[in-house]
Amino acid sequence: MTLKTLPGSEPEFAPMTDGAGAAPTSAVLRQGLEAILACLPVPLVLVEPGTARITFVNQAVEALWGGPLPSVSSVEDNARAFVMTDGEGRVLAAEELPTVRASRGETLADLYVSLETPRGRVALRVDVAQVPSVGALPAMAVVTCRDSTSLREAQLAMEVHEHDYRALAESMPQVVWTARPDGHLDFINQVIAHYTGKGVEAALGMGWLRLLHPDDEVRTLERWTRSIATGEPYVVEHRVRRHDGTYRWFLARARPLRDARGQIRRWFGTSTDIEDMKQVEAALRAQSHLTRAITHNATTGLVVLDTRQHCTFLNPAAERIFGYTLAQMQAFDRPMHDIIHHTRPDGTPYPLAECPITRALPSRAQEQGEDVFVRPDGSFYPVAFTASPLLSEGRPAGTVVEVQDISARKSAEEALRRSEARLRSLFESIPQLVWTAAPNGDTNYVNPRWYAYTGIPQRRLRPEEFCQAIHPDDLAQLRPYWQEAIAAGRPWEAEYRLRAADGSYRWHLGRATPVHDEAGHLLKWFGSATDIDDAKRRREAQRFLAEASALLGASLDYEATLQQVARLAVPRLADWCAVDLLEEDGRIRRLAVAHSDPSKVRHAWELEERYPIKPDAPYGLPKVLRTGAPEWLADIPDEFLVESSRGDAELLRISRELGLRSYIAVPLVARGRIFGAISLVYAESERRYTEADVQFAADVGRRAALAVDNARLYRDAQTAIQLRDEFLSVASHELKTPLTPLHLKLQGLRREAESAERVPRERVLHSLEGAEVQVRRLRDLIDDLLDVSRLSQGRLSMTLEQVDLDDVVRRVVSELSPQAVKAGCALTVDADGPVPGHWDRLRLEQLVTNLLTNALKYGAGKPVALHLERAGPLARLTVRDEGIGIEAEHLGRIFGKFERAVSERHYGGLGLGLYITRQIVEAFGGRIGVESQPGQGALFTVELPLQPR
Repeated sequence: MTLKTLPGSEPEFAPMTDGAGAAPTSAVLRQGLEAILACLPVPLVLVEPGTARITFVNQAVEALWGGPLPSVSSVEDNARAFVMTDGEGRVLAAEELPTVRASRGETLADLYVSLETPRGRVALRVDVAQVPSVGALPAMAVVTCRDSTSLREAQLAMEVHEHDYRALAESMPQVVWTARPDGHLDFINQVIAHYTGKGVEAALGMGWLRLLHPDDEVRTLERWTRSIATGEPYVVEHRVRRHDGTYRWFLARARPLRDARGQIRRWFGTSTDIEDMKQVEAALRAQSHLTRAITHNATTGLVVLDTRQHCTFLNPAAERIFGYTLAQMQAFDRPMHDIIHHTRPDGTPYPLAECPITRALPSRAQEQGEDVFVRPDGSFYPVAFTASPLLSEGRPAGTVVEVQDISARKSAEEALRRSEARLRSLFESIPQLVWTAAPNGDTNYVNPRWYAYTGIPQRRLRPEEFCQAIHPDDLAQLRPYWQEAIAAGRPWEAEYRLRAADGSYRWHLGRATPVHDEAGHLLKWFGSATDIDDAKRRREAQRFLAEASALLGASLDYEATLQQVARLAVPRLADWCAVDLLEEDGRIRRLAVAHSDPSKVRHAWELEERYPIKPDAPYGLPKVLRTGAPEWLADIPDEFLVESSRGDAELLRISRELGLRSYIAVPLVARGRIFGAISLVYAESERRYTEADVQFAADVGRRAALAVDNARLYRDAQTAIQLRDEFLSVASHELKTPLTPLHLKLQGLRREAESAERVPRERVLHSLEGAEVQVRRLRDLIDDLLDVSRLSQGRLSMTLEQVDLDDVVRRVVSELSPQAVKAGCALTVDADGPVPGHWDRLRLEQLVTNLLTNALKYGAGKPVALHLERAGPLARLTVRDEGIGIEAEHLGRIFGKFERAVSERHYGGLGLGLYITRQIVEAFGGRIGVESQPGQGALFTVELPLQPR
């Protein structure tokens, strides 16, 4: 066996001489050294000091290079022959190449580089040792290298996992933190800085307590202290101060991560803004946790054993791995196995005959594997080994063993396992639905909360099952957007409806973050889905409320406005919306029906016509209109439909076909008066109304009722103004009517007095009688106005005494006989005799006078009959005329103030007589009514109790 020298180089191992030409020692040394270096499986290069010329490479180098190594005789040759990069991908300059540094006398250990070879890039761990001259052997630099690709792959896997953790944290909107076993925070993500406006450092340690509301500090600290002491999960709600000084509620959760002995190694926690959830329940945002993994460097060593398995050579790396020097190993004078490989980790002996390293030489075959060695202190450490037989001229000469301490790799694997455990712990502690997907977008994992929410059995999820939980209408829109994100490798965000286990759909905010490797290749997707249904409903409700309020306040035509509000409610608040008004006579009138499908609206009106609402129904809309209380069915049971159908099979079939699922009816109430109701129904959307929806609908009902009330008040005010103007016009005319003839009479008397010395007594008396009539008429008008004023203030004076109503009636008839003659009316009185009672005489006379005057006015030229009788404890007086009569629509209002059934142009008066009459009757504890038809006169009936009540 001979050493392999590079072309153009001289053999560097000249034989040693003893001065007489004999060279037995040198030959033996050269033969042994050639055998060792040629058989070593470790790539080895000898470099000439000073020149950087490579004088020797072994077969392992050529196997690594993929063929003969180029001839290298200078620094420039090294730069041309070898292209190397460091761990960051930077190309090494000529002066930085390991062979050049070796020629300068440097010693290197564990230098990691990448070498471009004809067969591709190779990751290497390089060591350089300086060997001084020994006898005839010159000084040389020894460069050894090992393929570190497997270790690098493990490191890259850990880096990718670390990258995954960071990407997951970036996809979560929550505050994520970790704490030491003593409870002091040692990490918190940047979300806290954005929220509080302070740096992350302000929250580390126990500084986070200063961010809480003062009222929550003690309670939160006690809960955290108990969890630290007991190891139980930490769950607490508290308020956190935002950058603008306001406080919002957060839900803080933390779970401990324990080691194999059950000791707490770290706390992982999240803090979620639940301010909106505490108000209506909904929607909330999630963030993930950032984890950090620790990796360890691995080292390798070279060992040469003789045929007895005793150590004859250890390089410095092997000494560091074993914890023994070569001298110490040789001093034991025992096989290497008995020194560092004699016991298994379970404490049982490890026989030499079973050691795979010892099998390499007798079998003349390479042995590779992983095992556990023993340190001088008795501890164990894992190694990867390769044992190659060493042959000299075909005979066994020893064994070359390559040893690599894989503690770093094993630690990395354990760290990876712990990281996965932390990741699973995080997935289970956050309220969001979390998922991962392959680079092509196929979902390959969802957390347990996703299974619990959707009701899908927990098993290996198929990608199509994830899509089946999304609302079909939303899925059609999401697919193109998701495919664009996959193609571009960019983050994705969208809102969509997700089906819950009960079949209902709720809105979620979906986010997905891509994870790339160092080369930019897409590795996987991390995603989350946060329930925003409540927040979305609240935003829609607020927007609806603003638009509805604008509509309600924009017009006094409340019926048209309510119809617009019904259309506005679909589909924001309901699939169906109906508005019903309660009429003055108690009837229920449907004002509006709204649905997104016009054909269904027409169908609803047809059903309303065929099946009108029964006001006395014990449920539904009639009940709401009677009680003024909302009615809410989160889920409409079939029993409700059966009861509502009132035994009509066809109506029940139609109701079931409509698919009504959830229902709210709220009254329109203002100032204690019920004006109508608004009904909201979910059907095909499969949504459910909540208690918060009921409160919101009630608010809408109150606003709508105020609009109706304001519109009606405005209408009544306009009517009152019109009546006032009419009254002022009539009052002005009526007051002027007696003044004009009075003025004329007085002027006539003045002229006669001025033109004659004496005015005839008869003329004066006649003029004074006419004046007195007008004065009395003026007095009566003023008295009526004063009575109205007293009635309005509740100060109608009454002096009760024993009075005969028959006497009062006949006295009034006698006084009004001239007026009856003038009107062409024949007056008749029919009475059985005295009708004594306890009344106010003047008010009684006013009552009879008003009724008789009214009959003479509207029954002119026709007979007027009065009938008086005693009916038990009552006195009944009727006044009948055969005049123009009263329209049915006016019967209910002729007793109102300033009301009249005919135009003031044809009949004078202030419209107060019947109003005052009713007030007097009611003051006596009696009642008054009227019966009439147009053209057939009127019959007024008064019933008065004989004794006051």
